[in-house]
Amino acid sequence: MADALVSAVLQQLTAIVYQDIERKVTFLVDVRKEAQKLKTTLHAMQAVLIDAERRQVKEESVKLWLEKLKATSYDMDDLIDEWNTFILKFRVSNKEVRAFYEKRIWVCVSDPFDEIRVAKAILEALTGVAPTVAEFESLLQKIHRSIQRKKFLLVLDDVWTEDCTKWESLKHSLKCGTTGSKVLITTRKENVANIMGSTTLFPLGQLYEEECWLMFSRVAFFGRTSDDCKGLEDIGRKIAHKCKGLPLAAKVLGGLLRFKKSKEQWQSVLDSELWELEEVEKGIFPPLLLSYYDLPSTLRQCFSYCALFLKDSVIEKDKLIKLWMAQGFFKRMPHKEMEIIGQECFDDLAMRSFFQDFQKDESNNSIVKCKMHDIVHDFAQFLTKNECFMLAMEVEKHSTKTESYNGNYFRHLVIVLEKESPFPSRIHNVPKLRSLLIKSYNKNSSIGGALPKLFDQLICLRTLDLSWCLIKEIPKEIGKLTNLRYLKLSNNHDLLELPEALCGLYNLQTLDLTRCRSLLKLPSGIGKLQNLRHLDNWETFGLRSMPKGMQRLTCLQTLKEVVVSNGSNGNKAFNLADLSNLSCLRGDLKIRGLGNAADVTEARKAKLHNKKDLVGLTLNFDFSTGRMCDEDVILEALQPPCNVERLDIRCFNGPILFPSWLNSSTLPLLKHVTIGNCRNWILLPPLGKLPSLESLQIIYMTKVKKVGFEFLGLAREKRQALSPSSSSPMIAFPSLKSLRFSNMVEWKHWINYEIPSTRVAEAENVIMPRLQSLDLQECHRLKALPHFLLGLTSLTELSIVRCPNLSEYCRKELPNISHIPNIRIDGVYVQRSSH
Repeated sequence: MADALVSAVLQQLTAIVYQDIERKVTFLVDVRKEAQKLKTTLHAMQAVLIDAERRQVKEESVKLWLEKLKATSYDMDDLIDEWNTFILKFRVSNKEVRAFYEKRIWVCVSDPFDEIRVAKAILEALTGVAPTVAEFESLLQKIHRSIQRKKFLLVLDDVWTEDCTKWESLKHSLKCGTTGSKVLITTRKENVANIMGSTTLFPLGQLYEEECWLMFSRVAFFGRTSDDCKGLEDIGRKIAHKCKGLPLAAKVLGGLLRFKKSKEQWQSVLDSELWELEEVEKGIFPPLLLSYYDLPSTLRQCFSYCALFLKDSVIEKDKLIKLWMAQGFFKRMPHKEMEIIGQECFDDLAMRSFFQDFQKDESNNSIVKCKMHDIVHDFAQFLTKNECFMLAMEVEKHSTKTESYNGNYFRHLVIVLEKESPFPSRIHNVPKLRSLLIKSYNKNSSIGGALPKLFDQLICLRTLDLSWCLIKEIPKEIGKLTNLRYLKLSNNHDLLELPEALCGLYNLQTLDLTRCRSLLKLPSGIGKLQNLRHLDNWETFGLRSMPKGMQRLTCLQTLKEVVVSNGSNGNKAFNLADLSNLSCLRGDLKIRGLGNAADVTEARKAKLHNKKDLVGLTLNFDFSTGRMCDEDVILEALQPPCNVERLDIRCFNGPILFPSWLNSSTLPLLKHVTIGNCRNWILLPPLGKLPSLESLQIIYMTKVKKVGFEFLGLAREKRQALSPSSSSPMIAFPSLKSLRFSNMVEWKHWINYEIPSTRVAEAENVIMPRLQSLDLQECHRLKALPHFLLGLTSLTELSIVRCPNLSEYCRKELPNISHIPNIRIDGVYVQRSSH
């Protein structure tokens, strides 16, 4: 009986572990993790249950144990029923909200309130496209048209401004929705809610004491034995009581005590005099202070520097680490890179709940972005009020929203320029400044003219961010900033060149030129920057060559794009062979202009296969000189490293000769592949045997007329290996989840691989068994889908855009593909019959 009960509970738990529910619910309750632990325990118990049920006849203690187990199993079964009911209620309440509102928009407002940014965010959520207009009135008109006669729900999260004039214009544009439309705001200031005209307030209360204890203990007791937890529970409950029902305090203190092993250490936290301090922000600061003062000095510096980020802004982890490096927070270690130390510091702060809202890389589950809780951000600014300063220029008045300040004390400064605000002249009066970050919204033409004087005065700068500032020229005075470690010039689209004086910044570690699309050249003396570790030049389309001195930058870890010149500059240009010197490169690398490579010897000298830390590689043969006869051997010589996960081959003009390294043994970890604009290929490369390939894009292959057996990566004489009747069938594209074909203008046929139609249902086991998304665009002549796709139960999305023949085919075959949940033809979802 007990064995049967445990088995039933296990089945229920298994269902919960794999339940497809919203991530937020899983986060709040964390049931999956607990259910998995319970499953493991119950499996272990099952191993002794049969013997126990036999022994209970003679042994009273065993009988009592079994009776308790049965009672517990019943209780667990009841609890699981409650959980499943909760899930059902949540789902019904959620597929209801979606049905009630035609448009649902969530915008984080934060501080300072920028009506143009908020309007853009609303419009992007409504249309799915980032707006190109910048005028406020034009944005409001577009919002008005997008919601007119529609029922909408707009959530304005984290509102702070008490200036009702900033809200009135936006509110007026929202009055055209139908009856039932709602605007929901979240704020920590009741006055803000009243000013915005809220009709109903929902004050959020504090956690009950037991809920607070559960949140605290889940963090504090992580990884401890049950005996350890029991020994610390009494003190722990007293500490949790001091959190006064505030979730953030419970998480932060739990993160602090997670690293305290002894009872004496826990008692020390409970007895700390910091609890007696004047409470700030409803008692949050004492717990934060306790956790902050427990940090090593390096981590305290790293955390307090985060006060420079605007409230509620998304923080890029890699950028944050580079900023920490620029300030000299990390001591150099002989066998440890600064970036690794920075990663460890970030992880430590994250575990202590100083960061939250993590965005992770899908391929390796590592954190790439995060945010800071508003109160944690306030705490960081509280700690640095005499060092960090934010200067925000008013929109119309051109005055500053700050108190008077003494520039001699400040070390780090953020300037926010709204609309047409001029650059503040008094910035020159902060001579000891180490960080200057300028946030410029919309058009501002005064920054460029202010730079010469700025660089004359601020010679202590370590960090300078001039991104999005519409700068057309960097003055030669930048050479005076000899202490500069971090220079960000990204998104200055009209910047044409960098001065040679920049090459005198010998301490420079990071140079960010991302999307400086008009940049024509790099300074010829760039090889002098021996400490340069990160050169981010993504989307610098104007570059047609790079200086020869680039080969001297042997510390480079980041180099987003390499440009191979056609030799018109003689021996002064960087070539493929020079890549061999850059042995520390990691991350993503794009090589452009490969059609200009001198010969195969130069390509072999690059030794790409030795750069083990590269995970993404783009080989682009654009703007070549037309020597198509050499491109095949050059491509063959550019074998990627075995650890590469992303590969992109573009604009290859050579003959139809696929590189031998494009196979499973050479590239076992390859997950994402794009092949595009290979003008002379009439067949697709044999990609079906790549074991880890998850997404594949084939675009602008203008001479391909047929996708056939060769695409699967098998020799023609072995095609019978695909037959489901084979004793050991070959699986083609075993891991593929996403497949996209675009602009295949001559493509007519997708061959059925000679699988008998009577065995279509079984064929899904041998061809693309995990395919979830199929996207076909601008394939005008394609007539039909292969039979094996019609039986793929894994396929959840089918999108067809501007493929007239295929659209007609799918409408006729709708009964055979009705198992696909989402079918879109030219952007319109196809309604499936109820049967």
